[in-house]
Amino acid sequence: MLIPVYLLARGVIDRPLLYLSPYFEATRDDYIRFLKRVSTHGDWQTWVEYVLIGVEAQAIEARKRVDRLLELHDRYRERVRAGARSQSALSAVDIVMERVYVTAKDVADYIKRDHKTARSALETLSALGIVQPLSTGYPQRWAAFELQDLIYKD
Repeated sequence: MLIPVYLLARGVIDRPLLYLSPYFEATRDDYIRFLKRVSTHGDWQTWVEYVLIGVEAQAIEARKRVDRLLELHDRYRERVRAGARSQSALSAVDIVMERVYVTAKDVADYIKRDHKTARSALETLSALGIVQPLSTGYPQRWAAFELQDLIYKD
């Protein structure tokens, strides 16, 4: 957890995209063994090498994920350009990419338009298969499930 915080503080990254937990979970036996060697033998060298390999592996994975997100963002914007010609819907794509779950108020605030225009933009995105309205809750929310899967699965 401290590595992303350190990288943020040093200005190396502008948001936490590097998470080591998946690496540590996937290599749990090594994690425990190397950490125990630090305690019992003072073997910091092996521990640091292990962590650095994890940083590299997770950085590569984060880069791939960012590339996939950028490609999806481009596809969504192209889909709106081809299927709607609505500037409000095109702008709404950007907030959807940031939040995954949005309301018409979120979109209205983001695109600086009224609620009716924001709702229309969301309906356009829904018709284009970018978001889906959720059936429960007030206010009405829309979700970008393809985006959610891209971010949280793997």
